[in-house]
Amino acid sequence: MKKFIIQITAFSIVMIITFFALLSMADGYTDDFYIRFTTKQQNNLIIGTSRAAQGIHPDVLNKKLDKIFFNYAFTGLHSPYGEVYYNSIIKKLDSTTKNGTFIISVTPWAIASKTIERNDGKNFREVGLQLDNTKNVNSSPNFDYLLNNLQGRFYQILANPFASSTFLRKDGLLEVDIPMDSISIELRANKKIKAYREKDLKNYQFSELRLKFLKKLIIELNTHGKVYLVRLPIKKEVLEIENELIPKFNEILIDEIIPLTSGYLDMSRNDFDNYIFTDGNHLSKESGIIVTEHIANWIEKTN
Repeated sequence: MKKFIIQITAFSIVMIITFFALLSMADGYTDDFYIRFTTKQQNNLIIGTSRAAQGIHPDVLNKKLDKIFFNYAFTGLHSPYGEVYYNSIIKKLDSTTKNGTFIISVTPWAIASKTIERNDGKNFREVGLQLDNTKNVNSSPNFDYLLNNLQGRFYQILANPFASSTFLRKDGLLEVDIPMDSISIELRANKKIKAYREKDLKNYQFSELRLKFLKKLIIELNTHGKVYLVRLPIKKEVLEIENELIPKFNEILIDEIIPLTSGYLDMSRNDFDNYIFTDGNHLSKESGIIVTEHIANWIEKTN
């Protein structure tokens, strides 16, 4: 009996070690968020939803502004402005930072609520998801994140990287590798626009509470450096839908948000045909680089 117990114990120890060794192999192919929770605290941040996650390139900013940037933007589901995202950003920020640069991407969806009561923060869509359930956002490997969010699908860690359409870089940029022929782009754009028009538009509404947390975030970041507000380019049809969602979006920014920042760059209204979008909503890699260079040049001139 004693020998059996020893064997079982030894086997269990080996299995546990093997399991955590497996978790330690997680990388940028594991999922679209993990790597952002495995790096140290940062001094210069890119903040926002998936448009920023895919469209604002840290390496381009690094070269232009001579600083090291980290993309801490996620998605419209996971990182709209609110208590959850605010708390996660504060954890990611190096609290000793005094001369940081913070680029905040804004969209109407990011200050809109899907709840019946638009200011019902306890039931906001991001509550309970990755940014909410990951307490330590600066750990490598981050077992907390993997255990809470892979939901037992640990085989993803060993998945063939060539089968994945996304790769999360160590600087936080999400690279997307999908067909970019004109037919594929048009099909994805039509699908995205239809979803926005027929599903999302009627279910979202402006939330004063989300706006309050955006203001709170900017005020906090101002104590660590300068905050720059940007609105990224989107397809004309998407912009029209957003104008219906929050008709006075820019007026709200002008009245309550822009005065708290070091400037606002609105790239949503002009030159629709100058950029390529993967789906009408997200910039292609090449267009993202061009837009990021534009942001960097604007920040240089603003300073």
